[in-house]
Amino acid sequence: MLQRFDPQTEEAFLQLLGQKYQLLGQLDLPSKQRSLTARNFVSAINALASYMRDNNFPIPNRTVLERFRDDMANGRWPRGEPLSVSTINARLAAARKWLRSVADDVVDLQMKIALRDWANIKDVKRTLVQDEVESEDSVDYGRRFELGSVQQFMQSFPTHLKGRRDRAVCALALGAGLRISEIVALTKSDLYSRNRLGQPAILIRRGKHNRKRAVVMADWNSWVYKAVEAYLRSAPPQHERAPIIRRVRRREGDFISVERSITERGLQRMLEGRKAYRIEYRGELVIPAFHDFRRTYAFLCRQSGMEMDAIREQLGHSSVTTTERYIGHDVDWSHRVPGWKVDI
Repeated sequence: MLQRFDPQTEEAFLQLLGQKYQLLGQLDLPSKQRSLTARNFVSAINALASYMRDNNFPIPNRTVLERFRDDMANGRWPRGEPLSVSTINARLAAARKWLRSVADDVVDLQMKIALRDWANIKDVKRTLVQDEVESEDSVDYGRRFELGSVQQFMQSFPTHLKGRRDRAVCALALGAGLRISEIVALTKSDLYSRNRLGQPAILIRRGKHNRKRAVVMADWNSWVYKAVEAYLRSAPPQHERAPIIRRVRRREGDFISVERSITERGLQRMLEGRKAYRIEYRGELVIPAFHDFRRTYAFLCRQSGMEMDAIREQLGHSSVTTTERYIGHDVDWSHRVPGWKVDI
């Protein structure tokens, strides 16, 4: 049952919640001036508010939050498909922060205690793939696609401007292991850079935790560069320091480039919706996630002979343990080839 309070306490709480929500809306504008963290927080709380309106829940108490979590995990809300563990947990983290901030402004002691108790909602645990797990040392932490599936996938994009842009984005994720935030910030001068040994490399100026790194590439004639250049020929950047991956929009039946850099959410949408790109995974066509591409990159590099520590540096991991999780324990070493260049 939903926990209820006396009408005056509940009315005061709902009024405070409304005031907090209005302040939250002010954070949402203007979008260019707010940080990515603020945008994600606003989006997560908007999702919770939408869920409460859909189900006519007056107060976001523990029961509501547990239903919110379970409905997202089981595909009952919002679109009939389960959301990813990271998305669910990010929304729950925002809800916890939200409730604690409201608790600081609540006068009623009973409500203050209840709010802090509600904020202790647990995250969704990452499930294991039981058909591959033989021991605790062989846990599958995500999807990795075989080379044949990747090759087929990279040939499936349409030839219009948006298709060429999306192919370039996936090439950077699959062929260089870049994060979505790193792809969004990439410039032409970063793309054609060199590491301290003079090798061709993609320069990442601000990776995770603001780390800087150089992702070494086999050469500037690789399939990754060819995919990006095919897009840039139709949508050249304004200058060397301008982001190369930008928005496109349809005009008179075709796509044209817009002189605005695309957001991370904008890129995520290319893997969602009815016309989402699909890739073969265990005999079925599935909608991939960007982090699946990073795992695939690590998996293919290791399978073709690249050393573990080198893969760690390429991905920008601080610990090799994280890299081992990305690669998994199902590498087919019988097909290992010399060198580490992966041709698509």
